[in-house]
Amino acid sequence: MQREFYEPQQAAELLHCSEAWLLTRATVGEFPHLTWGKGEIVFTDEHLEEITHLREIRQDAAVTSDHGATRTTPTQNPKTAPSNVATSKAIGTTAISTSELPIADWLSPKDICAQLHIPEQTFYQWRVKNLGPRAYRIGRHLRISRSDYEAWLSLRLER
Repeated sequence: MQREFYEPQQAAELLHCSEAWLLTRATVGEFPHLTWGKGEIVFTDEHLEEITHLREIRQDAAVTSDHGATRTTPTQNPKTAPSNVATSKAIGTTAISTSELPIADWLSPKDICAQLHIPEQTFYQWRVKNLGPRAYRIGRHLRISRSDYEAWLSLRLER
């Protein structure tokens, strides 16, 4: 399956937003993205769908409880993104509910190291240098979605 990659300007046009706004959100970790070459940010179709979904959640976040606290009510649109992604408006992080996804869709650092035949230390060094696949912290565990891992791996294909 051929993946399509979008530069920030192209992604911003498709999302009807400014390139600066999109890059800022990606840089601080609010939006999914891949880093290409010497730190260039690129987006895939899956990233654009997830960003669209996150924007919908923020628009719906104006629902207020009796105590005045704001809570998130995600829209259930299967065409835009899975409904298991929610944002915490206070700190701008992404929370994933692993109970809604099959276990096969998530990989641990050990799984990736076993597949690539590399030591775990190498994986964690890549993370420090922002060279590894995008990972989610779920509790005290790191998990990598299979689609993010495959996209990251496809960027390393030598021709």
